Amino acid sequence: MINLDGFDIIIGLDLLNKAKIALMPYLDGIMISSELVFIFIPCYKVLMKNNIKDIKSLVDR
Repeated sequence: MINLDGFDIIIGLDLLNKAKIALMPYLDGIMISSELVFIFIPCYKVLMKNNIKDIKSLVDR
């Protein structure tokens, strides 16, 4: 489950397999691959607070 702008999105394994997407919660990101290129997209939630410790990953662990 990925939290996207306040909404929880459930991504099925079939979609992840067809789109060649790998969730990498230990790196706080998503890896999208094709035959020629690998793309890593970092996922993080920015809070309107001064405390950096309150920033949490969007990818559930």
